[in-house]
Amino acid sequence: VQTMMKDLFAHYVHLKNGMVNTDANETKAGATALLEVIAAFDTTALTPEQQQVYNANIDAIIEDAGHIMSTSDIGHQREHMGTLSNNMYAMVKAFGAGKEVYYEYCPMANKNEGAYWLSESVKIRNPYFGSKMMDCGEVTEAVK
Repeated sequence: VQTMMKDLFAHYVHLKNGMVNTDANETKAGATALLEVIAAFDTTALTPEQQQVYNANIDAIIEDAGHIMSTSDIGHQREHMGTLSNNMYAMVKAFGAGKEVYYEYCPMANKNEGAYWLSESVKIRNPYFGSKMMDCGEVTEAVK
C-alpha cells in the first residue's frame, strides 16, 4: 500500500507541476501515469477500513484523471484539479505518501470559490493559475 501511495502521489505531483508550468502535455503524462498505478494496484492487501477509504475516493480520482488525460486544454484540465486534489487528500490522509505533504489553498481558484491542491513543497506554486499568479495561496495543513 505504501509503495502504491508513493507512486500515486509522485504522479499527482507530476500532473500538478505540469499545471504549474502551464504544460498540458506534461499534465496529461502525469494523469496517464497516475491511472496506470491505479490499474496495477492489488486492493486485496487493504484492511476493511482502508478499503472503505479507497472505494470512497478512487472512482472520482479515476474520473478526474481521465478527463485531464484526454484533453490538451489546460483550462479544462484545471477544472478537474480541485476534485482530484480533494480525493487525493483523503487518500494521503488515510494512507500517507511516504513523506510530509502540504495541503495548499488558493481563494481565487475555481472562479473565486477557492480550491485546494497537494504539494511536495511548502513553497506555493499555484497549479490553477501558473505564471499568472504563481504565489497565490497558502499552506493550510502539513500531512505526515
